[in-house]
Amino acid sequence: MGRAVEAGDWGWRWAGRSAWAARGLSFALDEGERVLLLGPSGAGKSTLLAALAGVLGGADEGEECGSLLVAGRHPTRMRGAVGLVMQDPDSQVICQRIGDDVAFGCENLGMTRADIWPAVRAALEAVDLRLPLDRSTGALSGGQKQRLAIAGALAMQSAGPDGPRLLCLDEP
Repeated sequence: MGRAVEAGDWGWRWAGRSAWAARGLSFALDEGERVLLLGPSGAGKSTLLAALAGVLGGADEGEECGSLLVAGRHPTRMRGAVGLVMQDPDSQVICQRIGDDVAFGCENLGMTRADIWPAVRAALEAVDLRLPLDRSTGALSGGQKQRLAIAGALAMQSAGPDGPRLLCLDEP
């Protein structure tokens, strides 16, 4: 079995900046591991999580050095394999109803309608967000919105090999 994540002297510098957001990171994670990434504000934690999710962008957004692999491939080739929940829950609410919001990622992964709704219900149960599926996302508290975002990532794991294999939580 290969590594879930491997980094070899990896780094990222945002376009137009002289300082690196992260640099010289080398580590390996196996499937099933739970890891806490700890450091001061501005240390590059969010940048690393975005890189793992494959959403940093290309050369026009910044410069990458070293290697970063998710399941043996560059993260930009593994989009959808990493569930990313960012620190601002409001920025991740997409739909107006709870059920539709959790289902959104599943739909994008091409899950069948028959598979989506059981996954949505199971994910909401897993994060203890027991509200009607048609409840307005605008009526949720910040903590409930964070649970909603996590539920969306968990529901996508039901997509099998096309769903997230890694769940990254930025300041949960």
